[in-house]
Amino acid sequence: MASAGDPGNVALAPLEKMSVVRTGALYADGLGNVTGHTQTTINDQRGNTTLVDYPWTGTYTLNGDLAGTLSITPAPASYWLCTPPGCSGIEVGPESYAISVSLTYDSLNMIETDNIGGGGRIFMTGQALKR
Repeated sequence: MASAGDPGNVALAPLEKMSVVRTGALYADGLGNVTGHTQTTINDQRGNTTLVDYPWTGTYTLNGDLAGTLSITPAPASYWLCTPPGCSGIEVGPESYAISVSLTYDSLNMIETDNIGGGGRIFMTGQALKR
């Protein structure tokens, strides 16, 4: 339950800071490797919000039914742009997703599947469109 000292209700989260909204881009090479770039808003336990802009790399697998997995690892914090300045390096971490590809709509659908450490967590969902 949210409180005056924890307006974002993240006290039990595995990290003291949590992503709330994201946008970004990814590039899959067709060989199981992916690179990307994400902008996310991070809320902390004191109601502060930081915009973190960071690159990442990862891997993916696809089964014959076009469902699979995606795992990403952010670049070190020295590559991030943070507004306001001063990211601590714990704002984002490795993530795992279940994915499915739609050839009809040229899209990738994804939902986060990890919850390392338990506690409250906002799971990300999203869709990537082919350009």
